[in-house]
Amino acid sequence: MGGLYFWVCKMKPDAPALGFCTGWIYTIAMVLTGTFGNLSVALYIASLIEIGQQTSLTKFEITGIAWGVNLASGIINTIGTKAVSRMSSFNVWWTVGGTLVLVITLLVKAPERVSN
Repeated sequence: MGGLYFWVCKMKPDAPALGFCTGWIYTIAMVLTGTFGNLSVALYIASLIEIGQQTSLTKFEITGIAWGVNLASGIINTIGTKAVSRMSSFNVWWTVGGTLVLVITLLVKAPERVSN
């Protein structure tokens, strides 16, 4: 994880503050990326519940869902590398398969085709 600021310090050895700032910016970005990802999943689940049940969730219910997603994320990441590796492989195939389904659907259902 220290490769980024290590190489900044190697490329600019006379300005170690650049490596320090790079390290902290990268750390903050990693924390926020994980947080925003979990929040996006929680809001998606809350939206599915609201649409499926024709109801409106309270802010406490949505917060509970967000905490549940954070807890699940923490548990999944502490299980071990084999479980995370299997989930990553599944996600790759899910993404590729979903993309293929979308592309084929769009090609079949497109109202008109443009030819050159």
